[in-house]
Amino acid sequence: MRFDGQPFSRLDLASPYAGLFEEESEDRPRRKHLALGLLSLLRGKPVEIALASGQGAERHILRVASLGRENLAICREPDEGTVLRVSLRTGFSSRNRIRSYLSHVRACCQACPIPVRVDGREIPRTYRPEDQGVYFEEDEAYGWLGMRHEFSPLSPIAFYACGTLSEIIQLDLFHGARIRGYINDDRLALDASQSGVARNTRYGTLVEILNRQAQGLILATIEAHSQSFPQTGRLLLEPAAARIWQERFQHGIAAETAWGRKLRRLKMAGPIAALFGYDVARRAEFISRIHKDARTTLWLRALSSNSLSAYDKDRTDPALKALWEAPVFFGTFGESISRLDIANMNHRLGYVRYSLRPSRKPAAAGSTRTLWVLTGNDKHCLADLCGNKLRDVLLDPT
Repeated sequence: MRFDGQPFSRLDLASPYAGLFEEESEDRPRRKHLALGLLSLLRGKPVEIALASGQGAERHILRVASLGRENLAICREPDEGTVLRVSLRTGFSSRNRIRSYLSHVRACCQACPIPVRVDGREIPRTYRPEDQGVYFEEDEAYGWLGMRHEFSPLSPIAFYACGTLSEIIQLDLFHGARIRGYINDDRLALDASQSGVARNTRYGTLVEILNRQAQGLILATIEAHSQSFPQTGRLLLEPAAARIWQERFQHGIAAETAWGRKLRRLKMAGPIAALFGYDVARRAEFISRIHKDARTTLWLRALSSNSLSAYDKDRTDPALKALWEAPVFFGTFGESISRLDIANMNHRLGYVRYSLRPSRKPAAAGSTRTLWVLTGNDKHCLADLCGNKLRDVLLDPT
């Protein structure tokens, strides 16, 4: 392993474990990480650990065979930066251990802001993912949060220090919002085992930051969804598009996987498909939009069920108010309808109008809107909202 930055001095290498016992200072974290790194490597019983650092005549190399068997000398090999070499015993088990070590490095450096290379290849990093979500910087911490679509009451958040994974912690964030992501804080302290995050004051501060940013994620998600949802509603008036929406609600991620396989086959047959006027790229974009809005709709509906009580009470909180007003249902003309719209309809009429079919004729001016129930999830959510105050307009058009 090779890295640049401030080199370790001869004094650092002469007492490599001193950082564990020193009083707090600006330079202590570096020496503490040096000590913890060496001790972690020694657990694997290597033949030797060699750490070279410094420049010119001040370049030294520390060789460690085991705890208490350290040797420090002037480094005669011309080189630059800090170089760490770990020699393992030969054999099949050693090869497996090396693969395990490298896999661990790849897994634990995914949020590092600087490139990390293993075997000459840069590790794919999720420092700022391309997925829909929010990147944030607050109080010397940075991170990213996005929607989690698995059904679970807790959110797995990866805690990093200096770009290296410390622990993945399941958190209950903002009314049980299903969220995934990470947070990095170079001041994050490890517990006594040095394998997890210390639950101290700083940890509490980071959880508060995550809760604030979770609200930011909700607001950003609703803003983007509100722009996309009306167009999707118009698309769903076509039976083929409505079936794709219904399949996504019924079968979940499996429906997306199945469509992904179909589209890959179509891309392979792209020139032939083009002869028949079939635009594979446009079809893929069309299906992707429907699946994306379906995922977001399910996420917002689940969050709303967990967090909302009454609009007059909730509207003082920006995120809760936005959830009330978010488009999560369709009308029979493909128009967007929110939970607040449904609550107002129920209050005004004493019931909520719905239909299992879209409308094929233009709405009359001033007519009452009707919810379009496409999926079982629609009916389930409406029953939770309105109880027995649902009226099928096809059976009872009054």
